[in-house]
Amino acid sequence: SRSRMAFCRRRLVIAVPCSLLALTAASTRRVRLAQAYDSSLSMSAAPMVLVTTTTDAPKASAALQDAIVRNQLVASAADISVEDIRSYYWWNGAVQNDAEIRIAFQTSAPFDAARKVVEKAHTYDTPMVISETQDKGASFWRGDVEGGTEQLAAELAGARVVACAQLAPAGGGKPATLALKTVAHAKAAVEARVHAAGLAVAWAPITGNAGYLKWLDEETMPRGGNAGKK
Repeated sequence: SRSRMAFCRRRLVIAVPCSLLALTAASTRRVRLAQAYDSSLSMSAAPMVLVTTTTDAPKASAALQDAIVRNQLVASAADISVEDIRSYYWWNGAVQNDAEIRIAFQTSAPFDAARKVVEKAHTYDTPMVISETQDKGASFWRGDVEGGTEQLAAELAGARVVACAQLAPAGGGKPATLALKTVAHAKAAVEARVHAAGLAVAWAPITGNAGYLKWLDEETMPRGGNAGKK
């Protein structure tokens, strides 16, 4: 009787740790599987790319949006931002300004794939199709100026320190904003004029379609010019 009780006690003592070990092992396996799954998701998830273009008419805007959705760059038209802007640029010896429609969307597709879709559907000979990059040594830059004005947009375009200045009007509780497109060596001249107006500029490096980047480079005052002078 005593030996049977001792045997049972020994079995009980041995069985409890074994069951705990089994539970711990199963829990560890589940944790490792979850970590592996999360890791595979992070490796397979493509980074989102913000693509921006502009056009000049509602019909052209609708065609672009249709192409973006049809080619599955976004899930639906609701994922596309559309806003009216006014673009200032230098042409025929004077500052020009035109009403345009800016279209922007985020996509998991590579930028080159998105660029080809937009270029094919565009009505411009040389459209603007750009995206931000992480290249701090980039040759091309976008500068955002909150509180920008028509006067500042015209001044920057007239001084040839930007190839274009796109003014989005105030609305929805947000101030008017200037989106400037320029080249690296003109940034200091841009900053001088923006600061003189009591404003600040936030810079982001950009890439884009070859034709637009070539135009941007050609339309910004070359090094050694009088771009920084007033």
